Amino acid sequence: QFLQPVQHNLLMLFGTRPGSPRPCAHFSPPVLVSPSRSPSTKEWYMHSQAEAPTLQDLCWRTIKAGINAGNVLDLSLYASQLNLPLDMQGACRAYMISAYCLLRDRHSKEALTQVLDSDVLERLEAAVLDSERSALERKAALGRVVEPVVSQQAPLAGPSVAGHLQAYSHEALISGVVWPTNINPICREGHMSGAEFIRVFSMSWDQFRALPAWKRSILK
Repeated sequence: QFLQPVQHNLLMLFGTRPGSPRPCAHFSPPVLVSPSRSPSTKEWYMHSQAEAPTLQDLCWRTIKAGINAGNVLDLSLYASQLNLPLDMQGACRAYMISAYCLLRDRHSKEALTQVLDSDVLERLEAAVLDSERSALERKAALGRVVEPVVSQQAPLAGPSVAGHLQAYSHEALISGVVWPTNINPICREGHMSGAEFIRVFSMSWDQFRALPAWKRSILK
């Protein structure tokens, strides 16, 4: 099932179907040059030195391109038992690590221990459990109503940067607290004092107002 595409590769490389007589014994790979000019000396040299990939190379390419959750365990066992190239074993190992969540649902733990080291398997399992725990915590938080906290911050003396008679601290204007009744919710930064505004935004009110609207929104 892994070698079916090899027939197409052989046809493209050799110009004949597998098993049919070769038109000539010498393989001449195509040279990628523009038809509007003659090939250079370097291109002719590269053409003469080129070699056709072996059938084994074509098999490795086809097998590595077809690695999936259904065959990776068998391929990994074959690669280790038959001393296949290290890049083949590495390709199987890389796929198993990246798709471990899918593999643990489709295969038993005993099957996974045959192809993965125990320390690698423990780290992968710990990562999956941690991810599942985080997902459960996020799911539990959905739909939970959080009551706003009444701010204990007293009003500051003096007008605010936007000209309001009463100024407030940054802590009294953040999300999650009950704001004073005279606060404009879409422009809460304008209710801070000048010193408080510089402390929070690291710039003055005039410098803040001179920024583009999109940048002010990001800073807010």
